Amino acid sequence: MSKDLLISIGFRHMENDLIGRDRERALLREVLFAPEPASAVLTGPAGIGKTILADAILAEAAASGREILRAAGSLCSAATPFAALAAIFPAPAGDPAGSVEHLQAALAYLGEEAASRDLLLFVDDVHLLDDASLSLVEHLIRLGPAPLLVALDSAAIARMSHWWTDRHALRIELFPFDRSQTTAFISRHAASADPMQIERLWWLSQGIPGRLEVLAKVLA
Repeated sequence: MSKDLLISIGFRHMENDLIGRDRERALLREVLFAPEPASAVLTGPAGIGKTILADAILAEAAASGREILRAAGSLCSAATPFAALAAIFPAPAGDPAGSVEHLQAALAYLGEEAASRDLLLFVDDVHLLDDASLSLVEHLIRLGPAPLLVALDSAAIARMSHWWTDRHALRIELFPFDRSQTTAFISRHAASADPMQIERLWWLSQGIPGRLEVLAKVLA
């Protein structure tokens, strides 16, 4: 199988987008950059900043010479087995639905790539994957061959909770901003906001950064 499918990626978020995530970032470094790296699962509601944090840690990994393979689940790809993971491994020939052979081929391919490259895999919105892709992700978390970082909406935790309760991966939950973090975020995006406005924005957004960003644009 061709190695040309190893992709170079662009990181969508700037370093200064990160506020109040030092602890979580340190945990990711500890897990993913260890001499024997493991896998990690970022959880939290939509807009909490899972992708922003993942982008930051992936940028660090890429700067240190690691190769990043990245994919994302979506509603559009959910109807086609393995479609969401096409950027990570070559699409299987024929009908991949329910095929153990295709799953084994994907694992073998990634094993070959990991043997010759220092890989870090990232799958965003893993809760939107089709069943075949989700099965592959679970095999990667349990068996390797390369460390895997996934982002999962907290509304779908129950289906995947055995990944961390069985200690195959470290779960890192992202929590909403407190008042001080909200103040720092709003001050960066809307310098004219006064304390009463910030308090109202914190209350309206429930401390979710994605919501705060939208609301801050109204003030900017």
